[in-house]
Amino acid sequence: MAIPDSFSELYTFGRTMNQFIVALCGIPASGKTILARVIQELLSVETDVVIVDTDTCRDEAYCSNFTPELEKKVRKEALRRTEEIVKSGRSVIHDDTNYYTSMRHELYEIAVRHGCAFGVVFVSTPLEKSLEWNSLRKKPIPEDVVKRIKERMNTPGTKYTWDSPVAIVNLSREKTIDAAKNVVESIRDLSLPNIEGSPTAESNAYNQIDSVTRRVVSEFLQEYPSYRSDPRVSRLRRELLVEARTLQLEVREVERMLRVRLGILADRTS
Repeated sequence: MAIPDSFSELYTFGRTMNQFIVALCGIPASGKTILARVIQELLSVETDVVIVDTDTCRDEAYCSNFTPELEKKVRKEALRRTEEIVKSGRSVIHDDTNYYTSMRHELYEIAVRHGCAFGVVFVSTPLEKSLEWNSLRKKPIPEDVVKRIKERMNTPGTKYTWDSPVAIVNLSREKTIDAAKNVVESIRDLSLPNIEGSPTAESNAYNQIDSVTRRVVSEFLQEYPSYRSDPRVSRLRRELLVEARTLQLEVREVERMLRVRLGILADRTS
């Protein structure tokens, strides 16, 4: 087993990762499947992760005879398999479009039922690039299907805290390995859901702060990709979470403070 050679690696090395369900969300051909595989590979030395890929249930006959009823069967089978894997003690990356909030909520419910951490990774690769990649596939998805899913997409985090993405990834702008490393760091920070009845006002506020700070960090890394492997970014976020809880800071104040501190970090090293 490799020995960590830096403090940040030692910190990560010594942590116990929570069992999790990660729901990938994005239009077809946006790069979700290769991202899922790289994430799985990066986490393979830390935990047992299984990819539930709904495309394995969609053969050529399925695509040529698509019906909503058939799609429901595919999703139902994927959910059944996800729950089965979670029951066995393993974590899951659910590789599907998950374009409706209700689809992601079905996975969230499984996580809550089994006391798993949950996170959404939004793959925001633009439609034009996804259509280009789709055309290079051996079995491309009809363009009208890709466009329809894009039009119907419920952007994660617009309504509910639990649905706020732990990472936003645009694979037309960043390398898959860099994006995967960012996602892995977010997965390591996932916390277990509150399953003891209704959450308190304090836990609700903390969950909002947790989601907002993840979003701010994701936006920062989109703008400054060179900081993806810089431990100072996640350290700034963790320190501010402790500060927010201790001083009972408001969500907006925490967001403002994190943006300022990340801006200072970028200015100092530019």
